[in-house]
Amino acid sequence: MADFLDALAEGESIDAAVAKSSLDRREVKRLLGALAKAFRPEPRRDEGGTDPGARPVRIDEVVAYCDGGSRGNPGEAACAVILYDTEGM
Repeated sequence: MADFLDALAEGESIDAAVAKSSLDRREVKRLLGALAKAFRPEPRRDEGGTDPGARPVRIDEVVAYCDGGSRGNPGEAACAVILYDTEGM
């Protein structure tokens, strides 16, 4: 897994990263799915509610962390945004 992640961090495509690791595509798909699930926050609940299907909660303020980069101009580029409410959710 470390070889796969190192290759991705170096800008390799997923296919190239798989080729540099001992993983096959099925294992990569399973591991990335588990990783996404681990980082996905649980659904917000309305005040006093306990139902995961409860109506959305209004958020008046958010904190946004943004970053991006590219290789050359023009070139391959990527960006990411992480949003949190004031409670860190």
